[in-house]
Amino acid sequence: MFLALCIIMFILITQFNSVTKPLIIITEVIFSIIGVLLGFIITGMPISITMTGMGIVALAGIVVRNGILLVEFTDKLKDHGYKTRDAIIEAGKTRITPGDAYCYCGNPRFVPAGNRIQHRFCGTVQKL
Repeated sequence: MFLALCIIMFILITQFNSVTKPLIIITEVIFSIIGVLLGFIITGMPISITMTGMGIVALAGIVVRNGILLVEFTDKLKDHGYKTRDAIIEAGKTRITPGDAYCYCGNPRFVPAGNRIQHRFCGTVQKL
């Protein structure tokens, strides 16, 4: 996991020619992983290393993508004359909409897994 974060950090440093912007994005990834682990602790669900790992990798990809878009949009606003604080606030307001849309559309498919609802597909196929 640490090696993956280092590789992501290296790629982002080469993209932004800066260390601070990739550090912001990596911090978002770390906070998202903390959120995943807190979710497991709060719900008391067992952690499956394979499935949890795949989910964390997918989540990290989404978080990195959103972080890149947010940082780039903030830079564009600063180029248009916004102060740093105002650019960050405006970028956050603008970029929250696509993030919300993804959450509202993507997360309901995980409700059966979160509620431990299982469907036996083998039995269904055998009956056909």
